[in-house]
Parts: sequence; C-alpha cells; structure tokens
Amino acid sequence: MSKLSNLLSLIGVSIGILFFAGCGGGGSTDAGGQVPPGTSADPRAKLGFFAWDGVSHYSEVITRLHGMQAPVIYLNPVENGSQDTFESNVEMLQEHNSSVWMLMSGDGNTTYPSLDYLQSQIDRIDQYNTTHPQAIIGLAIDIEPWTKVYEQNTSDNRPMWKEYLAFLDDLRARLHDKGLRLAAAIPFWSSMISEAFPYGKPINHEVVDRTDLTIVMDYTTFYDRFQSYAEDTLRYADTQNKKVKIALEMIDIDDANVSFYDDPESILPFLKHRFDHASFDGYIIHNLDGFYRSGISVEYP
Repeated sequence: MSKLSNLLSLIGVSIGILFFAGCGGGGSTDAGGQVPPGTSADPRAKLGFFAWDGVSHYSEVITRLHGMQAPVIYLNPVENGSQDTFESNVEMLQEHNSSVWMLMSGDGNTTYPSLDYLQSQIDRIDQYNTTHPQAIIGLAIDIEPWTKVYEQNTSDNRPMWKEYLAFLDDLRARLHDKGLRLAAAIPFWSSMISEAFPYGKPINHEVVDRTDLTIVMDYTTFYDRFQSYAEDTLRYADTQNKKVKIALEMIDIDDANVSFYDDPESILPFLKHRFDHASFDGYIIHNLDGFYRSGISVEYP
C-alpha cells in the first residue's frame, strides 16, 4: 500500500482538505462515537493487521494486545521471496486463534495477477481448507491501478475503473464457487469521485456491491477527517448488509498527515472510535511490522 500512501500525500490529503474544510481540520482527539470499554461494540475487539513481510513478529505483537481476542491477519503468501512457508504460517496463526485471509497484490501493486495465478492461489486455499479444521476465510485484494494516474476525478479513467470492477466480478465468482470470501481495499477518496463513474454509481458503492468485505484505506492522522472519509462507504454498506473495515497507516512514508509512524501513540484514540453503522467491523493496521516497530500497546477493555 505504500504507493497509494504516497499518492495520498500528493492528492488525497489535498482533496480531503478541499471537501472537508468545514470539518475542523485539526488533529483533535475528541473521541466522539466511543462506547464503554469492555462492551461487545468496542472496535478494539476486532483488530486486524496486514502482513506483507511474513509473521516473524506476530508473537511479540500479540503480547501487546492486552485483553484482546487474537487479531485477524491478512497474510501475503510470499515471505523472503518464497511461498513455501505460507501453510505453516497459517497453521501457527490459527493455533493462536487468529483468523486468516490470504492477502494478494499485483506486480508493483498496480497490475493484475494472471488468471492462472489467481486460480492456483484459490485452489491452494481450498486445498488447505479441506485438510484443516479451521479454514482460511478468503482472499483480500490490494491492487491499485488508480495509482498510475495523477488526476483521479476525470471521465478519462472510466475504462480503468471498468477493468477493475470486471476483475472483482471474475474473482468473486471464482471464490464463491469454492465457498470463499472476497475483500478489496479502496482509497478513502473513491467516495469523492464524481466524473469517472463507469456505471452511474460511486466507485466505492460499486466495490461494496462486489465484495464481502470492503477495506477503506482511511490514511490520515486528522481525527475529524478520518471520520468523514469513511462515512459514505459505511452508510452504503449498511443498506447492502455488507461489512467494512477501516485501515490506518503505521509504516514510514515520510508524511505525518498520512501515517502514525512518527507519533504511534496518537493512533490509540482512533482505534477506540466506534462508527455508528451496522457495517462497521473494526480496524486494520497497515502493517504488522509497522505496529511491531512502534512499540505501542493496545488495551482492551
């Protein structure tokens, strides 16, 4: 996701300032929307992590999630240039009661994997699930063709979005055929696109329609904007009986407006915020290694 984060530094934050200048704009930590800790609605009970670089730090991370259930892990099958450890990593995570999704990107995070490769990975998940008591949930996609263009809000991008949505349609059919779920990560500003609708609906709505879980990459360190950025996707997902997770950034991308890398403690009020939507399904931190290096702990309740 680093490419998208860099793009947000150039485009997304400025878009957010333009659209939400009336929101207060500053890094307020007024945690409106919180619920009493220890209740089932506390979003810290459903924390997840993207794991792009293996899970060697997993055991240390879970010691810093005090009182919480095991986190959901979105696991890239490639570790140190090899996929040989994927199944054993999943087994280890499940032994610690973590639920697991396979996490997949494309070449350079912008291109689509071949259909043969996609099918081989789906078959791999299916094979694992037939031989293990706890199943891999499905496939989470972080493929970002929009990072190849500078101007997002233009009708010139409609073919790009059509290709992306067709890719999701095909992938959903393949996954559902095996009883697996599809998740896709989208930028927060996809709800602001007004000129590139390929089928007359907002891009974020189209993605919600096609996936079982939508992950909003809500990459900002401004508390008020963080709430506003996710609202439209959550509101629409409510009407479709779908789930949404909110992703927050913790890796070093040299932009304090986007990532909590320089001030990791400031992420804690965000993780307590409860969006008042049935679709809201908690938070994902990008990524496991970034959280590990931050040294912070999360208390629950």
